[in-house]
Amino acid sequence: MSDHIEMICRLKKCGCSEKQIYQVLLLLEDLRRRGMENIDRFQEALFENIGDNEQYLDHLAEGEAALTLVSNGFQVIYEPVGKPGPDLSASCSGYRFYVEVSRFREDYETSQKLSQKLEEWNGTLVEYGRGEKDVELVYSKILSEAKQLPENESGLVFLRSDNLRIEELEFPETYLKGLVEHNLLARLSGVLFDSGWFNFATGKRFYLWRNPKAENPINNLLSEKLENLKEPPNHSNDELSELRNRFPLS
Repeated sequence: MSDHIEMICRLKKCGCSEKQIYQVLLLLEDLRRRGMENIDRFQEALFENIGDNEQYLDHLAEGEAALTLVSNGFQVIYEPVGKPGPDLSASCSGYRFYVEVSRFREDYETSQKLSQKLEEWNGTLVEYGRGEKDVELVYSKILSEAKQLPENESGLVFLRSDNLRIEELEFPETYLKGLVEHNLLARLSGVLFDSGWFNFATGKRFYLWRNPKAENPINNLLSEKLENLKEPPNHSNDELSELRNRFPLS
């Protein structure tokens, strides 16, 4: 409880709203209740980066991705091999894979930095759909994050979108076709994309792309489970009231 109180003080000092503060506390409570391993390490990462908004939001995205997986029956370990290394490992029904979580940031500086990373690779990028800059952003993000995935294991990049230009219906063909054409990521088993909102037309929020040239491809059973991920359940008013009583902000 003392850790929670200290985090509340830091969040208030950084100007976070009541909604943002309780969002973090609920996330920590959910992950602890559902048994994510190394949750203390995750909480420490959040705490250490409260003063850096983008880094803090990156770590928050890791926790939200972990919550999605544990809410769908996966056993999740945060930083399973330490740093450097993948953010998460997840297992279910005898299948295990590693996950590197990445968040699209809606800001010019980050887009510029990600585009510069393309100089590390020589593949020719082709413009698809939404434009060359968006394609380069996605390529750069995937290439950068996939480096953290271990070799000889199944590994996913879990992309979470804060960028409204990255639309879920276009995502697989538009943004990932070039990766296969240039065979850049043999160690990447797939990409799991969280559009950030539930699409009532498709009945989905999460979209899986399987790399057809992966060294360790995702099998059909695991693929079906990932393609049918459900959003973590919402909290009731009673749960929010109970949390406010335990951790009043005034």
